[in-house]
Amino acid sequence: MMASNSSLELQENPQFFRHDSKYDCLVCKEVLKEAMQTSCGHRICERCISKLFEGKSEPVMCPADEEDCEPQYRSNITPDPSGRREIRNLNVYCEYKEHGCDEVVRWKDLQGHMGKCKYKPVECPNKKFGCKALLSSNIVQQHVENECKYRQEECQFCRNFLPTMLLQEHIKDECLVVPLECPFSCGSQPMARTELRNHMEICPS
Repeated sequence: MMASNSSLELQENPQFFRHDSKYDCLVCKEVLKEAMQTSCGHRICERCISKLFEGKSEPVMCPADEEDCEPQYRSNITPDPSGRREIRNLNVYCEYKEHGCDEVVRWKDLQGHMGKCKYKPVECPNKKFGCKALLSSNIVQQHVENECKYRQEECQFCRNFLPTMLLQEHIKDECLVVPLECPFSCGSQPMARTELRNHMEICPS
């Protein structure tokens, strides 16, 4: 059987706030996905029907295994619209709870909430420079301005932009226009690295 369109509105495996055990599948023991009902009134997931009959000939006993349970044929197990409505209205936590969101919403509203949740994790804007951080959207700006080692800073000498973590190394070893003193202490004025290289070949000291 094909799942109804309502399943497309739901996040697949949410963390439920609280729920009654009557909403648990008797086969997989998880909250029902597209609830189906046996002829004796018990519920299983639509996707668990094949597991119930796997390797067995029909009929099979209802998985509730209660006194009033009836042997089940596949054709006995039918959609449970009432159960599906109830389950879509169960309360669930936002999937970004671990990032700081404490919202509890109905399962059917979860996808809409997550689309605008301020705790939705996003990539650092400096990903193109090498940052791999995944952050709650409400702290991205703070990360970029104060913490990200890949944020771009301008070299005060050559005016090129480099990641913060490379700037000092660039000035110390690479920048071609940073003013440097002659290592031979010849008394000459500080000069750009490119000029110093030429100077050292003719330095009187």
